[in-house]
Amino acid sequence: MGGIYKANTTFDENKRAKMMECATEMFFKYGIKKVKMDDIAKELSMSKRTLYEYYGDKENLALEMLRKLHRRNQGVYYHLKEGQHDAMFVMINWYVFLAMQVKTSSELFFRDLDKFPKIKEYLNYVASLRMQCSLDFAKDCIENGYFRSDINHELLVNMYELMEDAAINHRWRNDIDLAGHEYFDSVVLVIMRGACSEKGLKELARYDLCEENLYNLVKDPYNSLINPK
Repeated sequence: MGGIYKANTTFDENKRAKMMECATEMFFKYGIKKVKMDDIAKELSMSKRTLYEYYGDKENLALEMLRKLHRRNQGVYYHLKEGQHDAMFVMINWYVFLAMQVKTSSELFFRDLDKFPKIKEYLNYVASLRMQCSLDFAKDCIENGYFRSDINHELLVNMYELMEDAAINHRWRNDIDLAGHEYFDSVVLVIMRGACSEKGLKELARYDLCEENLYNLVKDPYNSLINPK
């Protein structure tokens, strides 16, 4: 049944959007592997055949969902990059946005990603883009005196990626389950402070990184950016 797709009429696009919204909610809640196309079709009160006609198979549906999420991340990146903001403002809001996405999504969802070849390949591509974004922001912080210039920032960004992977897959002790704000405070903020110069530490202290502000940013990154006091 895979490989057959409907024409891009307005009606079809509205239906596709409803399918995507439903699938996203179910994938995030139960994980990709556990959710069947039958489950999504039943939730939408439509035939499984219709769902296959629009998305081909479950992996294509999940892949399209991830592409949509990546486009959202790109939008936030360009919003920060092109907004003529201070370098520290950009760095803080970027890392809050990334970190809180990880810990406000289902563990099952992330654990399933490596089980689908096309998804794994796509995520490797996205990871390379995100690393370049992070390095660009770090370079701006160095040029503005907020970050130390005597450390390997590429290595530091790689360490952050490894810690994020541990957070997603719970590759630390099983009884440690950090909430989003705890993950940011205990992991991301510690790494960020290690990169800061004295000037950077003083500037970082001006930001109110309370739990409420962290969660508000990931919900609405365009209208809830965290500003210095």
